[in-house]
This record gives sequence, structure tokens and C-alpha cells, in this order.
Amino acid sequence: MEKKLKWLFLLLISMSFINLKAQTKVIGKAIRIETYEVAQFDFPQKMTWAKAKKACSTLGVGWRLPNRDEMYFIYDNNSKIGGFEERGEYWIDTESDNENAWIQGFSTGGQFDYKKSSLCNVRAIRTFTEGSIKKKKN
Repeated sequence: MEKKLKWLFLLLISMSFINLKAQTKVIGKAIRIETYEVAQFDFPQKMTWAKAKKACSTLGVGWRLPNRDEMYFIYDNNSKIGGFEERGEYWIDTESDNENAWIQGFSTGGQFDYKKSSLCNVRAIRTFTEGSIKKKKN
């Protein structure tokens, strides 16, 4: 029984490592600005709103599409974060109605409602917590 628990523990650790490695490959390192961690990179492909929400949530604990205020914060700090498509549109998690959700335009800085079935860029965000980074040993 004890041997099985050790193997299970090792399996869980290795799966977490593989997930972290895959996450880093997709979104890069988390860039911390104030109380947020923002993905270093966009997802490699544009996607619909529903797929964008799902893709962000699969990155791990706390990752999500930004809300309207968070996306404006990202837009306002885009020079610190980098890697944004200059004339791109980015999904926001907020719906405007059943057919549309909000996007952030990076050419104008405005937010607009857009068909959820359209393809847009995706950048993930999460609220920074002490548990979201590995603590260094002294």
C-alpha cells in the first residue's frame, strides 16, 4: 500500500511538471505587474470567445481571460509586457449579449462588442498570489 502511494505521488508530480512545461511553452513566463500575472505571449492561434475562455482555464489555477478593467490595464501596460499584435483585437471575458462579447482593440485602445464566433487574439491573466510562484530556498 505504501509503495503504491509513493508511485502515485511521483506520478502526480511528474504530471504537474509536464503541465507546467507545456504551459510555459504556450504562454511563456508570467509577467508580474502590480497585483496581476500576465502571460508573456499570446496563444499561438486566434480563437473564438468560447475556446479562448476554455484555453485560459486549462493553463492552471487562476488563469483566465481578463475582464474589461483588467484588459484595459494590460493595454495600458502593454509596453512593459510586450508581444502584442499592434493592430490586433483581444478577447475579454465579458459578454455584451448572447451573440457578442467584448474585445480590446490595440490600434485604438477602445473596447467593442464583437461576435463570439469571430477569431481574436488571446492573452491570459491571473491575480498574483504568493502561492502562484515558487519560493526560493535561502
